[in-house]
Amino acid sequence: MKTPYLQRNRPDRAFGKKALFLLGVFIFGALVFSLFDGLFVRLAAPIWKSENVVARSAWRVSGFFKDTNALLQENADLRARVASDELLISSLRSIENSREVLLNSFGRSGTSTFIGATVLVHPPETPYDFLVLDAGSNYGVKVGDSVALPEGSKIGVVIEVFSKDSRAKLFSTSGEQTNAILERGGAPVTLIGRGGGAFEIELPREVPVVAGDRVLDSTITAGMIGVVRDIESVPTDSFKKVLVESAAPIHSLHFVRIVQ
Repeated sequence: MKTPYLQRNRPDRAFGKKALFLLGVFIFGALVFSLFDGLFVRLAAPIWKSENVVARSAWRVSGFFKDTNALLQENADLRARVASDELLISSLRSIENSREVLLNSFGRSGTSTFIGATVLVHPPETPYDFLVLDAGSNYGVKVGDSVALPEGSKIGVVIEVFSKDSRAKLFSTSGEQTNAILERGGAPVTLIGRGGGAFEIELPREVPVVAGDRVLDSTITAGMIGVVRDIESVPTDSFKKVLVESAAPIHSLHFVRIVQ
């Protein structure tokens, strides 16, 4: 009789084959994935580069349009400022002509002695509303001489004189008080300097005034000192505050008259 023989080593061999097979699959997969990954990167790189180029180009185009819009807005603002200055100069010349006619009608000559001066320093380079002028005692400038625009309107007074230059204080200097006339209705007012070429006036509520009204100096020459820009009032107050802008473009003055 034959005794059956059990092959106990077969399961071990089967397990070893499976392990080798799985190891081979893993190594093959790793190699394929590595190759595929490198190929994918090489294929995708041009696309990524193109996207970066497009993004950079779009950013540059966007920046270009933003800069262009800013320049257009700045140009429009400058045009508006030039138009405003031209209108102001025209108004000043008209006042100057009227002044000459008025003085002649009173038998007083409209001519006066003045010294032309160049503005060396103006706000905001100087503290407060001061000007440094290139004419001093060498040209006969004296403390107390009036400083006026080339068109004739007085804007300040000389407060210090040196040998070759002088210093003038503008009417718009903070806290400075100047007697003036509100052209609408001829009401006498006191201009209070606020600095930066601005003034304020306190008026009773019933006194008529609107933006654009002119404020003149109280002398017979009646030169324009400023223009009403805004009116602030509270219904419960009996007074209103009138904000006035100087007729002098103090931040861009180049020439003035020193009137003696």
